[in-house]
Amino acid sequence: MVSIIRSIAGLLTLSLVIVLFSGCSSGRAEIEGAWEMREYRINGYDEERDMGILWEFSGDGRFAETVTYPGSIDEQEGLWHIDDAATGLVIRYTAKNSEVRWKIVRLDRDTLAVEYNQYGFFVERLFVKQ
Repeated sequence: MVSIIRSIAGLLTLSLVIVLFSGCSSGRAEIEGAWEMREYRINGYDEERDMGILWEFSGDGRFAETVTYPGSIDEQEGLWHIDDAATGLVIRYTAKNSEVRWKIVRLDRDTLAVEYNQYGFFVERLFVKQ
C-alpha cells in the first residue's frame, strides 16, 4: 500500500513539473523577438502617442528597450524571464539596477498585453510583434 501511494505521489509530482515547465517554455518562445508598443495607458487614461517603445527579447534572456521621444532616443538593456507560472514577465534593467514585474494579460504570436501596478500608477501597454 505504501509503495502504491509513493508511486502515485511521484507521478503527480512529475506531472506538475511537466505542466509548469511546458507552460513556461511556450510563453518564453512566444515572447522572443521584437515588439512595438501600440497602446499605452496610465491609470486608465490614454497617453499621448509622441513616444514610441520597442521591446526586444532574446532567447538567451537578454532584453533591449528603445524609447523614442521627439528629438531623442533612450536605449536600455537588461535581462528578462517569465515568472509566476507563466503569467509574469520580469525585466531587470542593467544600468538602472531596477526590476519591473509585468503581469502578462495576453500573449499570442502577434500580441503582447502587459500591466503593472506600482508606486500609485496602474500602467497598461499593448505591443504587436514585428
